Amino acid sequence: MFNYSAKTVYRLDVATRTLLAVFGGYWGCAAVTLLVTRILQSDPKTAALTANMLFFILYTCVFIWVFSVRKPLYAWLGVGIPSALCGLALLMWGGA
Repeated sequence: MFNYSAKTVYRLDVATRTLLAVFGGYWGCAAVTLLVTRILQSDPKTAALTANMLFFILYTCVFIWVFSVRKPLYAWLGVGIPSALCGLALLMWGGA
């Protein structure tokens, strides 16, 4: 049906991975950060600081991982499923 050149396929692959890493990674890491903040039973300032440091580590790892996976589907599933589970846990916990 569509006859894309290898160059176009490569560019689309990089574009989708970039969008996934930037937006999906941000949303997933933000959900993990909120979940960790609620789980930690310490001072709220300490919990927020710890969760934010974890956010930056996770976001960097997600960004690297999205580009290192062989197939884009694995990247979408690897970011989407944990993000959805963290979001669902936050909703069940009492809202975000």
